[in-house]
Amino acid sequence: MKKLLVLICAATALLSLPAKADRASGGGELIRDKNNPWFVINTKVVHYCVEFDAKHFSKLSWPPEKLIEKAVDYWKKEFAGVESYGPEKTGVATQTFVKEACSNSTDIRFQFGVLHQNQRKYFEDPRQFVSAAIKTDYDRVNLKAKGFVYLAPDSGPLKFETKNKNEKIWEIGNSGTVYKVLKHEMGHVFGIPHIESLQFALMSERYVEDLVSQNTTSDTYELEYHPERIDRSFFVVTPCPKGCFQKLHIRSDTQSFFDLPQNTYEVWALNKGDVIEVYEDLDWDKEIGKNLIGTFKLNFEKKDSKTFGSIPVYLTPKQKVFSKKSLEFSQARLDYFNSAELHQYYVPAQYTSLKTGATRIAVMQYGFEGYSFSGVIDGELQQRILIAY
Repeated sequence: MKKLLVLICAATALLSLPAKADRASGGGELIRDKNNPWFVINTKVVHYCVEFDAKHFSKLSWPPEKLIEKAVDYWKKEFAGVESYGPEKTGVATQTFVKEACSNSTDIRFQFGVLHQNQRKYFEDPRQFVSAAIKTDYDRVNLKAKGFVYLAPDSGPLKFETKNKNEKIWEIGNSGTVYKVLKHEMGHVFGIPHIESLQFALMSERYVEDLVSQNTTSDTYELEYHPERIDRSFFVVTPCPKGCFQKLHIRSDTQSFFDLPQNTYEVWALNKGDVIEVYEDLDWDKEIGKNLIGTFKLNFEKKDSKTFGSIPVYLTPKQKVFSKKSLEFSQARLDYFNSAELHQYYVPAQYTSLKTGATRIAVMQYGFEGYSFSGVIDGELQQRILIAY
């Protein structure tokens, strides 16, 4: 089992390197402070304003200010739950956000369907963007940025292009969908680039595009009644709480592990603590599983972990925020130190099939890389045979 854990660590490490930032480059670009968080420990209050194009942006069931507040609070909780290392705390996502009327001194503008003429230089074609977090100014002494978060309108001349058949994209899931997009863009504000390896996660490059390409969603209902379903942790993705059901996707060509037909791609998992029950279907009315097909028995006593990297903060040569001690610490690491460390956890497991009685070796993985199961099929380790999106 220990050898299996080592193989999984080695394989997943190759998939977990942070991607380049929003703009594409040839790969030799000096990133430096390009991906820095907009605000660090010396900024206590962030002043923001809201501009809303009621004519071309769908009516929301939640006020924009409430959605912004919830998106900020989400990242506050996320950063509070992970530790950075270094002589000083970076203070990312610790600020108080205060709304004000828009002015030249405003730190960050939230623009719902509004794009000013002087801002179009940041977009080759605005219709190719659903949303964006644009840093317009950066104070390299105080490590503080100014900019705007833009959500494109779903009608009018700036309507973004999409294959979705619905004319009013923001009415799909309504506030829940807008909230998810705000969370993604605020992730950039707090210094997180797109993460290529996390294809379906909050900060993946395709997250927003895939989100608005859906034709149906229950996001509005979930935002109000089941926020935990759309507020899963970014830094440490875990199974849903004990006693709840969660839909998991079977990786193509690995159905044999579960003794299921090849055309089966989804199952439901019930978290019972040290046992995960796997069902073919769910009775929505009674919220009980249908057709129990197997169980994962988890051995938490042998849980292992691996550090994959971190969210870096670049210390500019002229910065006056962090002490000489921090600067010396960062210079030993190419002028960077971290606002958050990224971990993945591995729990050995045994899967028992109720269809055949067979037992199979497996590992539950959760953390920065997401929540999934890997397993052994015909003597070979198969990565992520069961995945939570």
